[in-house]
This record gives sequence, structure tokens and C-alpha cells, in this order.
Amino acid sequence: MGIATLMLACTASVARGFAPSRRVAGAVLRRTGTTLIDGLAELPLDRYDAIILDQYGVLHNGEALLDGVAGALERLHAGGARKLVVLSNTSKRRGPLIAELPGRGFRSEWLHDAICSGECCWEALRESSYASAVVLGWSDRDSAQYLEGTGVTLAKDAAPDVAVAYGPDTIDMADRELTDFRTTGDLGPYRALLEDAVKRNVPMLCANPDQRTIDVDGVTPLFMPATMADAYRAMGGEVVLYGKPGVAHFSAALRAAGVDAGRALMVGDSLHHDILGASAAGLDSLFVVDSGVHAKDLAEVSEASVSNLAAAEGVPVPTFVMRKFR
Repeated sequence: MGIATLMLACTASVARGFAPSRRVAGAVLRRTGTTLIDGLAELPLDRYDAIILDQYGVLHNGEALLDGVAGALERLHAGGARKLVVLSNTSKRRGPLIAELPGRGFRSEWLHDAICSGECCWEALRESSYASAVVLGWSDRDSAQYLEGTGVTLAKDAAPDVAVAYGPDTIDMADRELTDFRTTGDLGPYRALLEDAVKRNVPMLCANPDQRTIDVDGVTPLFMPATMADAYRAMGGEVVLYGKPGVAHFSAALRAAGVDAGRALMVGDSLHHDILGASAAGLDSLFVVDSGVHAKDLAEVSEASVSNLAAAEGVPVPTFVMRKFR
């Protein structure tokens, strides 16, 4: 099944606002400068009825809310005056994502809704005609459980119909093979599988379009599924990405909040996912630096340094910049 056919197979996902994409669609708004702020007290909150929130590197480190975040969320929520929507590139499905937030300190009354790429990919699989998959998975998650309800099962042989880039730790078919890709970025264990998949024109669905993230220690970089997807595309394979920076992902968040783009603010730590996608979708953005993926890219945080980094990365500048989300 090629990319065009796969797009048609995702009709239900698109209708709910989840659309596969290979690049950002829409007109990207190019701002000439950004504004550095020291805290939410300096943010013009009266402009916004909804706050769209990235997870990792903004809200929490994978285990608990970062310092100052609880107070920031309380201020933004303001007793329900603003709707808070989590917009995540996690490969988890929506239900598990929402269920785990309170355990990390995110109070349930703060959350209006959550949109995640893992749900989008799952819906695309459910609407597809694939029978079997190889899932590049997580060591602490059950890939077969992720596929439940889609009609797709783990391949019992070495000829799956589709590859699902779900996690960075395992190769899951009839058996599970553990890898160290998450910490090393070594594609060696995957190469033969991917090369054969390219020869057979097997598409790859990427449930997590992040290339890298930061470990719970706040320092160690980790490789994520989109790095595999990039490698597969470089080999000549077909790749469908779900999540940010796709405009449809942001549109789904706006629909969930019931607001127009001009009344919503995206808070994120990734220039390539959060800031680029927000600009393409017409949202203002707040770029969080110290706890995010670009912390090591900036020797000092200033309006000039952030503008220069955005130019070097070929993305729009954010509306606002904050060292820490507080």
C-alpha cells in the first residue's frame, strides 16, 4: 500500500483532526523577532482562551512535573477561565496518556483534553487493510497490546505488511529483539529488516515524530522513533508521520478547545515540532528553553540568540521565549 492509498485509509483519522503528513502544510508565519519573558506574569494572557501544551521538556521529565510547572498551570487554568489541551508526540494512545498525568502531578481538573500522535497512528492502522506488522517498540510496553482493535497483528514471519515506528528499544514480530538504539542511535540491529522492507515497498507509520528527547536526568539525549523513520526514508522507504508539526494535529487541539487559532497559545520546547507547527497553524507560541531539547544549543538565552538559532534551523521565531516554564 503506497502513500496515496494510505492517506485514503486514514479518512476517519482526518475527520477527527488526525492527519498523516510528510511535511508541514499551510502558510508558515514568519515573525521578525521574539520577546523574552521571565515568567507568566509578563505574558499577555488576556489574548488567549486556550493554552496548548507540549509534555516532555515543558510539563514533566517523564516522571514528575518540573519545578514551577504546577504553579504555572494553576495560573493558566485560572479556575477554568482557559482551556488547557495537551498536544503530544507520544506514541501512547489517548487513554493511557490521560490516565498517567495525575501520577506526574498534573491535576485532572486542569486538563480539558489531550491529543496524541499514538492515537492518530492507531486509528490509521484500524482503517487500513494491513494484516501484519513489525513494530519497533518499547522495552516496557506490549506492542501487541498497542495493535489490539486495529485488525493488524504482529507478523509471524519476516515479511510484514507495514512497519510501525512506535518506540526505540525493540524489534517485535513473532519474537522480541532488544536493542540499545534509544541510548546509542545505532541502527545496526534494524538495518537488514529495513533494507528488506524497502525492497518490498513496505510503508512505515511513525507514531512518534520526535527525533530526540531528554532523559529524566534533564541532560542525557535519547534517540526516538523519528530518527528511524528518517533513516528509512533515506534508504528509499515510504514514511508517514503523525503528530507535530503537522497542521492537522494543531487543528485537532483547537477543535478540542473550541477556539480559533488567534485565541490559542502553543507552549513547547522544540523549534521543529512545537514552534514550526504552531506558526503554520496560525498560533502564537512560547518557547521553553532550559528543560527542553534545545538547552545545549544556546550558550545564553536572549532574543537575539533565539532568533539566530531559529534562522540557523530554518524555522520561524517563537512569539515568546522563557527559560523555565513558571
